[in-house]
Amino acid sequence: DEYLSPVYGDGLSTNGRMTSGTNRYFNFNVSNVLSYAFSLSDDHRFNASLFQEAYQSNTRTLAATGQSVALSTLEHISSFVVPVDHTGVNNLESSRSGYGATLGYNYKG
Repeated sequence: DEYLSPVYGDGLSTNGRMTSGTNRYFNFNVSNVLSYAFSLSDDHRFNASLFQEAYQSNTRTLAATGQSVALSTLEHISSFVVPVDHTGVNNLESSRSGYGATLGYNYKG
């Protein structure tokens, strides 16, 4: 947040100015593993694994700017009576996924 006082400095000409914003993040990661092992007699052992993983990120952003505050002691965006600007990004998503496999063999002889 940025607050410019209506009493002095850069906020004097606009009777105060404030920019306030917030970001909300939601991230998750999912991993799945499937493994299987078997042997043929006691000498040949096999194992296999499959992997899957997915990740997703979701971001929401909201910001507003106002000027002309009612009282110089009020330093919250709702106290500014002239809206100047607003921005918002809803559901900025990114995701990725991956797959993998392993095979193993062991001979006991």
